[in-house]
Amino acid sequence: MFKKLKIWAKDEWEEFQEDRKYFGFWGALSRYIAWHDTWYKYTKVFRYLKRVAEYTPVLWDDRDYDGEAILAMLAYKIKRTREHLTKHSILMPKTIARHEKQMKEAEALIERITSDFHETEAHEAFYDKYPKLSYWYRAAEVDDMLDAITMEDKIVWTAKQSAEFKAGNENAVKRKKEDWERLTYIMKKYLEKWWD
Repeated sequence: MFKKLKIWAKDEWEEFQEDRKYFGFWGALSRYIAWHDTWYKYTKVFRYLKRVAEYTPVLWDDRDYDGEAILAMLAYKIKRTREHLTKHSILMPKTIARHEKQMKEAEALIERITSDFHETEAHEAFYDKYPKLSYWYRAAEVDDMLDAITMEDKIVWTAKQSAEFKAGNENAVKRKKEDWERLTYIMKKYLEKWWD
């Protein structure tokens, strides 16, 4: 019966038959299970060490006080799950394609949230419109340049420019909130379905 189910390889089956002569069927079966369980536990250490090595890029930048580190770990885990499901193709092709699309969207949303995509986009648009004001924006990226700015370099913003800048920032915050809502929606609705 067990031979027909192809539970064991040929040499394992022969070993099981030999053990059965001495220990009986249940004794041989329990020895087989115990040996394989021990082997699994022994090799599990190496699998976990390999996994830690694979997670090193994410763990290296991990901080316990930063929410972006949590999202970076989540994005990396989603990516690994997506690649696993795609590589092994255990599910139906339509299901895999749907899961892959959902996971890619979640990864993109996390990237946009953690990279301050919307704020950068709003600032770039504003400073492209008012290039004279962009010196302050560009100088903030390099600390040495901020020290070099003198009082003569300061440009006073008009009320219209201030209002535009504020509106751009408010729009960026609104769009970031929409990304958060979409991400939480995807996670609530689909996360438990992302398995093989």
